[in-house]
Amino acid sequence: MLVRLEQVAVCGSDVPDYLGVHPGFPKPTGGTGHEGIGRVVSCPSGTYAEGER
Repeated sequence: MLVRLEQVAVCGSDVPDYLGVHPGFPKPTGGTGHEGIGRVVSCPSGTYAEGER
């Protein structure tokens, strides 16, 4: 499934990274910002339709 992100948020589990509590920040691509809103670009299983939020 491919989703085009429109917005992302920081959740409570991300805060220690931003405060420098955990070493190794910034994380590799995809490591943070997991609270996302977007639209479906493609879904091979057909579970979600293109354009669905």
